[in-house]
Amino acid sequence: MLGEDDIELFRLTALADSLMGSSATLAMARLMGTMTARLAETIVDAFRSEFEVPERTAGTPYSEIVSLYATLTRETLPRFGNAIVAVFRRHLMVVASGSWSIEEHTEVARRDLTVGFVDLVGYTAHTATLAPERLASLVTVLEDTVTDLAARHNCRVVKLIGDGAMFVGERPPKRASSRSHSSSDSRPTRPASRSERRSRAVRSSACTATTSATS
Repeated sequence: MLGEDDIELFRLTALADSLMGSSATLAMARLMGTMTARLAETIVDAFRSEFEVPERTAGTPYSEIVSLYATLTRETLPRFGNAIVAVFRRHLMVVASGSWSIEEHTEVARRDLTVGFVDLVGYTAHTATLAPERLASLVTVLEDTVTDLAARHNCRVVKLIGDGAMFVGERPPKRASSRSHSSSDSRPTRPASRSERRSRAVRSSACTATTSATS
């Protein structure tokens, strides 16, 4: 039996189809399904490893764990949904404010982006000498640092590829470069953060350079 949320989803799908057409609506639906599935997997895995396993190890009856899950879901799921909407609204505003153009002869909207890549130097060699836990730690440091630094410069990570990552940002002015941009900033410089010193992953404030992160 369909609930009110399911009915509203069908209404939204019909509206999207009338505005954007079937192809775009299906693409949006697939992306929404993929992203929410990954988010659900991340949350469930985190709760199992960081909450459920310690509780079961400590001897907490499983019925109590289930009760705690139910309470958390009831009290925090609506707030979590509101947080997702707020984050999505922010990203929507950023993307909508970016530069774009219409592709000639096709009338397709095109966004002008700069694409950058970053990876860990010497990762392949390290796989033969470092323990798996250490390798996993290095990859985690890379992912966290690249995501943080990309966000500071109005970029976003679009794909994580093992020991590397791809990020995109708005195309900088034609005459701008990372060197000239940083030298034109007259504000006092701040000491490099711990993550910046450790990874040196993104050195260009315009996100135009392909860089390498080290451990």
